[in-house]
Amino acid sequence: MQKQVGLRLGFSLVGLVALTVSGCGGGSQSAVRPMEIAADAGTQAVAKFDANKDGVLDYDELAKAPGLRAGVAKIKKMAQIREAAPAESELQSAKISAEEIDARIKEWKALGTGRITVPCHVYRVNKQAGNGRAQPLEGAEVKFVPESFLGPALTVGTGTTDAKGQAMVSQPSRGGDDPNVGMCPGYYRVEITKGSEIPEKYNTATILGEEIAGDALKLASGPLTFELEY
Repeated sequence: MQKQVGLRLGFSLVGLVALTVSGCGGGSQSAVRPMEIAADAGTQAVAKFDANKDGVLDYDELAKAPGLRAGVAKIKKMAQIREAAPAESELQSAKISAEEIDARIKEWKALGTGRITVPCHVYRVNKQAGNGRAQPLEGAEVKFVPESFLGPALTVGTGTTDAKGQAMVSQPSRGGDDPNVGMCPGYYRVEITKGSEIPEKYNTATILGEEIAGDALKLASGPLTFELEY
């Protein structure tokens, strides 16, 4: 089964913010700012994914929005940075509303984060080998695709893994004082491809998703790690 595990690096939260955040609130006019997100993002998300029309999104419905699903713990205030992540059973019982989604987006904006460095480790677990060992996957393209309900301003971030399976994912520069380093806050579908080698469940029909934010739980623990089983 696919796993996403944040590697713990043991540095302080203060150090993490210094390393990962550019353009925080209170800086100069030239500081990088977050990309614009739709004012009605929460309403758009519920309208798109609320299959049973009960006005909220349950964990099963969120399977079609893996980026948003990855943010459930923070949306529901179930864990804070450096706390243990909630159990899967707790997440499965959670339901989120449009208002809760919008409240979380306001928290991103309050942090004032413009760009966040997003290091990733990608591994393949060869099911045919039968030993369950994860090997670095070289030459894979990693895409962070913004969930569509966030609006058109967020762009796709990309990176390519090296021989160690490591990649730095960045959105393109917007020019001016916006560097081509890192990702703006958002909910992203993660698509990993290498020719036709990797199964659709990790790309065109991805089950992978991440929340990118200055206080996102997984990023606070270190590089984002994806173990692909095929």
